[in-house]
Amino acid sequence: MIVIDNNHRLKKMFFEEESLKNITFQYVTSEDFLKLSFLSTVIIIDANCLSTDQIFIDQLLKNEALLVFGNIEELKSISSKSFLPAETLYIDVDTSNVTLQSIFRGINYLVEKQENYRNQLVDFDQKISGIVDVFEEHLIQIKKIYDRVVFFRKESVKNIQLFSKYCAGRSPGGDYFDAFSENSKFYLYCTTTNSYLLSNLLMKLFLDLKTFVKKDVDLEFYLKNLDLQVRDTFKNDKKITFDFCLTEVNLNNLTLTYYRTNSFGLELSGNNLIEGEEETSLLPMTKVYKNTLTLKHGERLLVYSPGFKRLWSKYCEENEFLDIFNNQRIYPKDIVDELAFQLRSKNTGYFLDTDSSTIILEVDKNAVLEV
Repeated sequence: MIVIDNNHRLKKMFFEEESLKNITFQYVTSEDFLKLSFLSTVIIIDANCLSTDQIFIDQLLKNEALLVFGNIEELKSISSKSFLPAETLYIDVDTSNVTLQSIFRGINYLVEKQENYRNQLVDFDQKISGIVDVFEEHLIQIKKIYDRVVFFRKESVKNIQLFSKYCAGRSPGGDYFDAFSENSKFYLYCTTTNSYLLSNLLMKLFLDLKTFVKKDVDLEFYLKNLDLQVRDTFKNDKKITFDFCLTEVNLNNLTLTYYRTNSFGLELSGNNLIEGEEETSLLPMTKVYKNTLTLKHGERLLVYSPGFKRLWSKYCEENEFLDIFNNQRIYPKDIVDELAFQLRSKNTGYFLDTDSSTIILEVDKNAVLEV
């Protein structure tokens, strides 16, 4: 549930109310509210945060219920204006505790309604998995086509080339990655999950990333938004897992910043160690590691998915893939091809146990940088 609360008036009130202890509130400022790519069933707003700006109003109207908290004078001033929907509920912050508790019970009801919606989504995801089991042969044919169509990708932007290789696995969910450039920066977005429904959500959130970047929103705010959506949607499904690696490269000076969960791997060519990585408190339920470094001319960065890491440990010598990656005489496309071949050659059947993705970013040897 989203609470627009610039001055923490509502946060203090809700924190002190025992009946709301089990509700998760996301407190945002008016400015941050405009940046959100999703909304909840209920929006609660401090009267002092209301704006007549049309973009702000449009964002408010995307929810099912709007509750405005304020004192009598503030509410009288607001209720006389026509920009809010007629069903808006106005609540006096100075009202009696009994009345407030009745209102809070109503809020709890709305939250339960949202919870039922989440449960339906989880149930839907389980049914999809069941259907997949029943029609596994059809899925195999689809995955074979997908594997042939998108197994290799090459992309070139200013000063950087990307080479990637995808191998399909038989497990649900799987790997998803994509890349784009915007405002002289290059973004690589990688995720892996064990749920088809969550995979679909993460693909949608990649499109949101493009919108965030255009608005010049920092990546940490985006990741908090992503994590909140995932936890909000799959709150009651303890089996859901997902990992990510989000990378931003400044194409003018080759400064690279990444955020990753522990399951994703990164390696620099030339046996160079990645130093300076630190664990952040960015997400409440997930360990996220952050680092900023500067790439050199001709240097390569290897990003590999959790599936690749597990499969390589199962079938191959642990550090053998680093010997292949660090051989500068081998073209990047041939490196990702060889890594995939090693896994496939030791696997029985068409599919691997799980999806596997390897991605190489290579800096042009003659990259032109801005001073």
